[in-house]
Amino acid sequence: MSKGSGVSRSDRQRKARREHLRGLLPRDGAVLGIDLGDAKQALALVDHDMRVRWRRSPQCAAHQLGGPIAEAAEAAAQGRPPIR
Repeated sequence: MSKGSGVSRSDRQRKARREHLRGLLPRDGAVLGIDLGDAKQALALVDHDMRVRWRRSPQCAAHQLGGPIAEAAEAAAQGRPPIR
């Protein structure tokens, strides 16, 4: 008979890593993640609970991201609800 908790080691490590990252981010803060590509970029603004608050995929070069980054900063300041 197994006496395990039903939670794998990798699940526990992932949860611990996520909790550590949550501790680094202020409760009212946000993080902007940027995935750079050749012609298409991806931006996602997430809150303390890792919920996506704002997302864009502009068709532009990396050096032309000033507008979308400014949009993300505005969305963070407004405290938009999560995207569903």
